[in-house]
Parts: sequence; structure tokens; C-alpha cells
Amino acid sequence: MLWIALAATAVALLTVTWLILRPAWMGLSGRTMWDWISLLAVPSMVALATVLLTTAQFRSEQDRAAEEALLSYVERISTLALARPEGLDVAGAAVARAQTDVILHLLEGERAGRAISFLAELGVLGLVRPRLEERALAGADLKGLDLTGADLEGSDLTGAELEEAVLAGADLESTDLMGADLKDADLRAAELAHARLARANLDHADLRGADLHLASGLTRSQLAVACVDASTRLPDRFDRPQGASAGCSGRAEATDIIDLPEDDDDDDDDDDDDDDDDDDDD
Repeated sequence: MLWIALAATAVALLTVTWLILRPAWMGLSGRTMWDWISLLAVPSMVALATVLLTTAQFRSEQDRAAEEALLSYVERISTLALARPEGLDVAGAAVARAQTDVILHLLEGERAGRAISFLAELGVLGLVRPRLEERALAGADLKGLDLTGADLEGSDLTGAELEEAVLAGADLESTDLMGADLKDADLRAAELAHARLARANLDHADLRGADLHLASGLTRSQLAVACVDASTRLPDRFDRPQGASAGCSGRAEATDIIDLPEDDDDDDDDDDDDDDDDDDDD
């Protein structure tokens, strides 16, 4: 495309030069502005049509190459997953992860989303754990995917379909979620610092424990339909919720569905109790 721009610039410069100098031997003297418009109209239209056609062909070739790359990726991962009756082993998962990182670097938007969804359909998304930070996922269809604890920091999820997606504990810092559909999504304890949420659909999105303190584009109307409570960290311009909002209706209690890590101190206490029991037996 660069050579087209350079050629167009050169033609324009030559035309301006001729217009100014108007060499007598070229028979340009006495020409009016309308004469010049008539003279240059057809070549200009031909040049413009050529540029547009070349651009369309280039984009078509890019689309075809991207689709072929995605289909090749699906075939390779399918072969890996079906090679062993019990599914991917550790080595297979590492290979799949490397190939997924490559394809997500090459693809963007809807096709990148298809690659991630394919892993979920195979049931190996949690095992492969692809690198998702700073990915171009605008418009990707990720509805219902379990992305618990995923690192999506800095990714472009503009207009992405994330309805009923599980993003509990996910790192969404500096993520662009403008216009994304997060209806009924699980965003408990998610990190949303500097996330862009303008026009995002937060209808019944579970934001309990989420950090939206530095998020931008958030409105009261969005929060009015979302599930927030006192554990939700909101920007300073919003009042701190005193209890669960109307958007939490029908959702389970947060502590009922969050897998809390085991407390090491409790384990130590149990060990101490066992030692005390042994001493008593002695």
C-alpha cells in the first residue's frame, strides 16, 4: 500500500508543477479550470478505483489466510487431544499452549474468540491455560466460558459477547470492555482497575468483591441493574452500597459459590492438636 501512496503523491506533484509552469510546447496555455477538471477527472477516477480494488483484494487475502490459519490450528489441537484416550497429558497441554499463543498472536477479534471457544468445547481450556493478556478480542464470542482467574490485563474486548461468562477473580486491569455484553457474567473479586466500561451491559453481572475503583465509563444506570454490595469497590463518585442491590436477585450468596483457599494456619492448628493428642496418649 505504501507504493500506491508514493505514486499518487508523485503524480499530484507533477500535476501541480505542470499547472504552474504550463510549458508552451505541451499546449497547456489558455486552459481554464474546467478544462483541467475534465482532463483529470477520468484518470483520477481510474486511479481511485484501482486503489479501492487493490485494498479490497488485500483484505480478502488477509481474511482467507486468517481463516486457513484457524482451521489448521483446530486440526492440530484436535489431533493432540484425540491422540490419547484419556486426553491431553502435561506435554500435550504445553504444546497446545504454545500453538494457541501463536494463533492468538496472528488472529484477532471474532476468529481469536473462536480459537478460545474451541478449547472450551474440547474441555481443555483450563488445562491449556492460554496467555490472554493484551489480546485483540474485540467482538469475540466468549459467552458462557469459564475464565476463572484468567489474566486478561490490557486486552481489547470491545463489543465482546461475555454473557454468563465466569470471570471470578480475573485480572481485567486496563481492559477495554466498552460495549461488551456482560449480562449475568460472574465477575466476583475481579480486578477492574482502569478498565473501560462505557456502554457495557452489566445487567445482573455479579460484581461482589470486584475492584472498580479506577474504572472509567461506569454510570449509575449500569450499576442499578448489576449485582453489587458493600464488598464492591466503586469509584469515589458513587455511594458505597449498604447491602446487596436489586441486580443480585436470584443469585446465590457470594460465600456459597466462591472456592476459598484453605487456611494454612488452620492446618497448623490441626497438626498442633494432633501432637497434643499424641502427648496425652503417651
